[in-house]
Amino acid sequence: MTNVSISNKQSIPPGDLSGRDAFGAALGHKWRDATCTEPKTCRRCGETDGRAAGHRWTDATYDAPKTCRVCGEQVGLPRGYIGDLYGTWS
Repeated sequence: MTNVSISNKQSIPPGDLSGRDAFGAALGHKWRDATCTEPKTCRRCGETDGRAAGHRWTDATYDAPKTCRVCGEQVGLPRGYIGDLYGTWS
């Protein structure tokens, strides 16, 4: 592969363009929104900004455990869960 040369601009060696356009100018950050567990993160360089958004929990019901409305993570057991306390129903 050869060097990239654009008009009278300085040549840039191949593979040396990380974070820069063909002219050598910085591309800037390309942010991925924060998630429940990760802060806002740049897709290009991995830099982070701020804090994770945090979970937004709904209370457990008799059918489902406590659940995050954003990512669907579940914690614990359904509210009325008694497990194998009485064995298997037949």
